[in-house]
Amino acid sequence: MEPPDTRMVKKCAYHSHVVLRFAPNSQIAITIASTGVAGSLSNQLNSPNGIFVDDNLTLYIAEHQNHRISMWKYGSLSGITVAGTGIAGSSLQQLNEPTDVVVDPYGYMYITEEGNNRIVRWKLGSDSGICIAACTGINGTQMNQLYAPVSIVFDSTGSLYISDYYNYRVQKFQFLYNANQTTTTGQSIATVPTTKITTTKRRLITTPTNNNQEISASFTISGTTIMGCYLIFMTLYYNY
Repeated sequence: MEPPDTRMVKKCAYHSHVVLRFAPNSQIAITIASTGVAGSLSNQLNSPNGIFVDDNLTLYIAEHQNHRISMWKYGSLSGITVAGTGIAGSSLQQLNEPTDVVVDPYGYMYITEEGNNRIVRWKLGSDSGICIAACTGINGTQMNQLYAPVSIVFDSTGSLYISDYYNYRVQKFQFLYNANQTTTTGQSIATVPTTKITTTKRRLITTPTNNNQEISASFTISGTTIMGCYLIFMTLYYNY
């Protein structure tokens, strides 16, 4: 497979169960992941909804109906499951209808779960995650709740923005450095790296704080509604 152009567009085809790649100004799509037949085998996808591509051109796919995140190396004909068991559930070993995934340089995956109405973080290689936003898992309209989150981005300060589909709003969860708090039910607290993600291209920017070491930090327990819309991104653009 030839190296991709630096301005390729990658898009999930939810009902076709594939991930497609388009060259600039082209209407011709190239299938880069899956066979087009829905399934749970390593070379198949089922309702891919969100994707992320890292600097090594590794593709991370949120599979809505397989309840997993699969990772496809560039040029590979199959992927591996890196989050979720493939069975829908609410435990921290499971995912329920994941819709989006963002990966930072430290190998942490940030995942939206439509079915669990929450945002979780998984370390690559781990068999479980932790909840970082809307941790009650109960849909609702309160500031500490979500109702079918579909996509996430981080701004240059590390604040988390969540498109809250059935609440018709975008929620912002503030990123707090050096917060000393104890996690309890319903709180949105986690230890996260000093990683920043732009809202324009969904790419990762590492801020050289403490020589790029991880620090103790947390998200606010409740979010803030910043606009009344329910979709941040569908098609992702990557420049390499």
